[in-house]
Amino acid sequence: MPGRYIQLPNAEISTVEDSFGRIKVRIGDLRVVKSEGIPGVNESTLWRNAATVEFEEAEIDGDLPALPARVTTGDITLNGITYRDMIALPLDQNGFAELELSFAGGAKVTISASERIRIELDGPGNYIEHIAATKGR
Repeated sequence: MPGRYIQLPNAEISTVEDSFGRIKVRIGDLRVVKSEGIPGVNESTLWRNAATVEFEEAEIDGDLPALPARVTTGDITLNGITYRDMIALPLDQNGFAELELSFAGGAKVTISASERIRIELDGPGNYIEHIAATKGR
């Protein structure tokens, strides 16, 4: 079963727009790991891309740093399960979602959505490198 995920560390947040509870986070530079098996276990490839994360019925807590800014670490909570430093793709789901981002310099931001979260990548991306299987062998 193929798998893909976004690596949150070093992703560059370009803009954050809040329009009456619809929040759009533009990630201008990110890395996507793609695998024909389980990313991080089976052989994978690393790709550079950009994406838009859209939250509906959402709010922002915390102070954003000057943008663009690089993420140092991040958590996403979906259906009560928290994932550290990665977002599995594809992602388009209704219900509660929360994205917590930490930036260099100590800034932290939490975006919570009560209705929907979805991520749209800007096309297939650009190949960076092959990643050999590291676990499970």
